[in-house]
Amino acid sequence: MRLFTLGARLETAAGFIPSGASVADIGTDHARLPIWLVKTGRCTHVTASDIADIPVQRARENVARWGVSDAVRVVQCAGFDAIAPGSFTHAVICGMGGDTISEILAAAPWIKGARCTLILQAETAARRLREFLYAQGYTICEEIPVLDGRRVYSVMLVRSGADPHRDDPFFARLSAPLLTHRNEAARLYAARAKKSLTREMQGMAPGSAAYREASAFLTRMEEWEAQNA
Repeated sequence: MRLFTLGARLETAAGFIPSGASVADIGTDHARLPIWLVKTGRCTHVTASDIADIPVQRARENVARWGVSDAVRVVQCAGFDAIAPGSFTHAVICGMGGDTISEILAAAPWIKGARCTLILQAETAARRLREFLYAQGYTICEEIPVLDGRRVYSVMLVRSGADPHRDDPFFARLSAPLLTHRNEAARLYAARAKKSLTREMQGMAPGSAAYREASAFLTRMEEWEAQNA
């Protein structure tokens, strides 16, 4: 049976996982990433978790279908609740809202002390996720913008440690690692952030501190656009 291919988002997430890593895939849904990691020989052990009945059932069916039941453990739980500290080196949380990802990490504060690598992809509220990570002592080591179908996403590589850009709120909108990319996905992602900021400014009082800060952010975005047109 020919192995399926991952979409661009999960391919990017998989690219952050080195050979021999042990992985926890939170919100695994159909367990496509865990199956792919094992079948390609990237990993020998993956824990796949989901909170809902139907995704867990589908994950277990797919794991059995692909003959990787010995290597992929499927558990039903919220976040990391049924996953032991020290049982993984890399944790993947992709396809959820940024607020939900923040809640999952906040509910497992031991994650930061375990010094595992986090691979995160927020469907929404990426700015609030970055703010949470900076405030909680995480560093965004890399953030890759990705075109997947007709939408643009970003995938973050995160580790414990104080981020050097944590005190500049601009980098919650567009992280420093993301801005090092010079491709179409980066330009589209930055354009979306600029559009969001412009909408926010319409509800601000001109001359207010918030408006002045937003104007400065807008200028920085436009300068980056000009340099990468």
